[in-house]
Amino acid sequence: MTVAEEKVIVVRANDANGRRRNRLEVYGRQWAADQGVPVPRVIDHEDDGSRMVTERVQSLPPTGTDYVDAALASARLIEAGAPPQPIEPATTWRHPNRWRAPVRALQLASAGISPVLFVQARRKAAALPSVVPSHFDYHPGNVLHAAADAPVATIIDFEYLRMGPRYGDAIRLFTTLESHADAAYGVDGLLRRTSRAEWPGISTQLRWLALRPLAELITVESGPPGALLMRARERWRLAQQWVQEIDRGYHRPIHPPSSPPGTGSLPPPEGVV
Repeated sequence: MTVAEEKVIVVRANDANGRRRNRLEVYGRQWAADQGVPVPRVIDHEDDGSRMVTERVQSLPPTGTDYVDAALASARLIEAGAPPQPIEPATTWRHPNRWRAPVRALQLASAGISPVLFVQARRKAAALPSVVPSHFDYHPGNVLHAAADAPVATIIDFEYLRMGPRYGDAIRLFTTLESHADAAYGVDGLLRRTSRAEWPGISTQLRWLALRPLAELITVESGPPGALLMRARERWRLAQQWVQEIDRGYHRPIHPPSSPPGTGSLPPPEGVV
């Protein structure tokens, strides 16, 4: 591989779905750049989506408060942007084994997750109004920290870009960070920047977006790596604590005034980072 080749990524697509995804990525990166969101530059592309050439961005490890702050800064830029208007519908996520719903329900129940709770959490989150532009796949693999002193993160993978609930990208990040301490830091910071009236929507999304990846790992056919499943279980446990704290804070009397609930009172358990 030449030096020039090391600095670019070439994505070729041989089927209709792959070409569609490339077209959405080209549109999404242009949209994001127009909103001031850092993205790797699209150097060249075919209009039919068969080929896309982009800059390659190296990322520091997605850990620590500087990373979380940079990721949240980019999430705010996305939310503040103009409504995206791609020329074709954005990708939406569906479980690859959705036809096995009865089997998946049994798998969840046997793992200690109520299928009723899963459905209720999903429906409640789906009922939230779509009012801001949302990336919808905002996890550390797509949120890159190009430099330690970068105030904003570089974002990739825009095929899901569409309107969504406020703070959805930030909360999706919290549920996928490797470090529980980083997730707690992010949740606490979000609560301190938002109004009391917004806490129920945050609580609803936090419950669903922590539960969904755990359910996916439980119901995957090949079986997930043990470490991933353990981390997802612990994140779900912590998320339930955070949700309870948020809900208690929301229902407290307004007078005398109190500080946001935060998660400072709910640190990760001993030995967990």
